[in-house]
Amino acid sequence: MVMLRERGIYRLPDLRDYVLSQGSDRVWFLFSGPNWAIHGAVSMRINHDGTISAKGNRTAWTVDDLVDTGRTANHPSRYS
Repeated sequence: MVMLRERGIYRLPDLRDYVLSQGSDRVWFLFSGPNWAIHGAVSMRINHDGTISAKGNRTAWTVDDLVDTGRTANHPSRYS
């Protein structure tokens, strides 16, 4: 399994970048850039088994499809 980084910016096969943040119990969340900036809605969820779901539906992607861009997002503005 891919090593995930808190606030790491990852790209999926849809060629969009997402900010990753750890939830509880081995669950991670992916946020679009604009949603991350305002600590808005989660775009996708990485489940404990490595599958990725959006709006409660499993996508065709898994954690292995994430490409680390090497960039790290700042904390959302409400934390600044």
